[in-house]
Amino acid sequence: MNTPKKSVKPSLLQEMKSNVTVSGRVPMILRIINSLEGQDKVDLVEALRDHSISAPAISRALETRGHRISVGSINSYRRGEIIHVTG
Repeated sequence: MNTPKKSVKPSLLQEMKSNVTVSGRVPMILRIINSLEGQDKVDLVEALRDHSISAPAISRALETRGHRISVGSINSYRRGEIIHVTG
């Protein structure tokens, strides 16, 4: 006798992971990191890792050097939502 198989519902986490979409765009924070050279690049990466430096302070400092970026983008990077890959 064939018993119908019960469909297995994925866990909530598995379902969320399967719904991730990739836009193909390079996030602004990574574009800025990759555009910097030398000590400026080192300083930015260090500031991003140092949570005693506020995201608004980083945003303002970058803007004075011609790089507009939102505080939200900086916080996304800090939460690990954006992977740091330099070219």
